[in-house]
Amino acid sequence: MKKVYFPKNIYDALQDNPKISLAEIQQLNKCHQSTAYRYKSNFEFAIKNPDKVLIHHIINKVKIENWKKINKQQEHLNLFLDIKLNNDGFDSTQDFRNKFYEEYPIYKNQTNRTFNRYFKKIRDEINMSQYKLKIIRSSIRLQGFYTEENLDFKPKD
Repeated sequence: MKKVYFPKNIYDALQDNPKISLAEIQQLNKCHQSTAYRYKSNFEFAIKNPDKVLIHHIINKVKIENWKKINKQQEHLNLFLDIKLNNDGFDSTQDFRNKFYEEYPIYKNQTNRTFNRYFKKIRDEINMSQYKLKIIRSSIRLQGFYTEENLDFKPKD
């Protein structure tokens, strides 16, 4: 079954006069020519196949405000890493991830792969000489990355 939407005034006009012109449909609904053509052709299809078409006159309005929230995770992760590298650091990638989720619980339901993608982007772009601690890749795969004192760090004071 095919669902077809018609504004009530267009549907009534097409029922009264099936040979109505596209220009008249455009004037009734203030729509584009292609939309007027679609209304007319759908109406003709509906008349020929009344058992295959369900006509409705109300647009199904769905609230889409929360469908895709603006993702600011990269900025949040950058800020959080700045704080961690200037203060206490982290023991492993999992430790860093858990601390990040405590601070920003809205990202808690994401996969580890997504977190690691953002974390890698930061690691590639960051200049380690400006932080007290530096990120080191561990030889133990499960540990991932950890922080240790940065000998190249020179405070600006």
